[in-house]
Amino acid sequence: MGKLRGNFLIGRIRDLIFKEVKGVQLVTSKVERGTMKQTAATKIAAGTFALASKLSCNFREAMRDELRVANDGTIHFRLTKALLTILTQCRDKAGNNYSFNEDSFNDLIDFNFNTSRSLADNLPGKLKTVLNNGVLHVAYADNQPSRNLRFTKGSTACKVTFGIVLFRLNNGQVGRDYVLQSVMVEKRGPELKDLAFSFEVPNDCLYLLTATLNYYKGSVPIIDTKLNSGAIYDAVVVKGEYDEGRKFRWLESELVFK
Repeated sequence: MGKLRGNFLIGRIRDLIFKEVKGVQLVTSKVERGTMKQTAATKIAAGTFALASKLSCNFREAMRDELRVANDGTIHFRLTKALLTILTQCRDKAGNNYSFNEDSFNDLIDFNFNTSRSLADNLPGKLKTVLNNGVLHVAYADNQPSRNLRFTKGSTACKVTFGIVLFRLNNGQVGRDYVLQSVMVEKRGPELKDLAFSFEVPNDCLYLLTATLNYYKGSVPIIDTKLNSGAIYDAVVVKGEYDEGRKFRWLESELVFK
C-alpha cells in the first residue's frame, strides 16, 4: 500500500511501485522474474501516473480559492494517489482510452484538504445531494434532527461554504467559474437545520462539490489550516447530452480523456 513520505509516494499501489530517488518521484510497474523492466505495461503505468498528476493539478487549480482555507501541503500527492487508482480502474487494457461511469470518482468523496482536521468532525450529519433538472440541491433531509456546528477553541463564528467546480473530461474543459455559496454561523446559535444550497450543473460533466469551514474570531478570519477544514463533499459524473444553450463558461485544458 502506498504511503506518503514527505512529499513523495512510497510503496506499491496495485501494479505500480513508487520510489523516491535523489528528490525525484519515480514510478514503475511490478516486474515479474525473467521480464524486462521497460515493458508496455510499464509505459502505460507511467503514462497513467502522469495523467493522474496533471488531473490533480487541474483540480487544485480549479479549487484554489477554498484550498487557501484549509491546505496542509500534502494535497497534490494524496490527490494524485487517489486519481491514479480511479484512472487505472477506468482505463481499458490497451491503456489508450478511459471510460467513466456516474460513480467513477466516488473515491474522492470525503477527501479532506487538511489531514489533521476532518470536515466530518465539525460539520455534523450528512447533507443530501439531489440533482434535478440541471440543478444540484444540497440540504439536510427533512426528517433529520437539528444539527449544531462544532466550534474550535477561540472562535466565535464560522463561515460555512459549499462550492461547485465542473470538468468536461472528454472535451478537456474546466469550468471557468468556481461557484461558491456561504453562510455565517454564530457560536451562540450554531444550528444548521436550514442549511441549504443549490448549483447549476450541466449534463456530460464531472462535478466536484466542496465544503469548507473557515473559523472567525470576531470579524477576523482565522488563518490556520490546523483549525479550518475542508473536503470534497461529492463527486459525480453526470451523463447525458450537453446542452449548448445553457450558459456555462469553460477554460480549455490540454488534458482530454477519450
